[in-house]
Amino acid sequence: MVPPRGAGGGPDGVVGGAANVHRLVALRALPSHRLDYHCDVERARGTWTDERLDDLARRLDDGFNLVDAELRALRAEIRGEAGGLNGRIDALQRTMIQVAAAMMATFVAGFLGLIASQL
Repeated sequence: MVPPRGAGGGPDGVVGGAANVHRLVALRALPSHRLDYHCDVERARGTWTDERLDDLARRLDDGFNLVDAELRALRAEIRGEAGGLNGRIDALQRTMIQVAAAMMATFVAGFLGLIASQL
């Protein structure tokens, strides 16, 4: 008799059945260098001394200081280019106002001509 699912059996209904065998085979199929890496990581975690932690903190601070300096340089560059861009936008705005004024003058002259021709 096969026990129902969830009664402690594997997917095939047998305790320690094919599913467990597949897991064991999959574990043995892992490359040995991955297992060695895991052991090296475990060993390295145990050798963190205060000196190594201070060195790590110093290197992290140096890296953040470098990023901070690069961001400051980038901000300065953007501010410099923004000044030139503002000048170009101002010139475009002047041109648009001049074109709008010329169009309005043309419309007024056209309406005045239309009115004058009807008299």
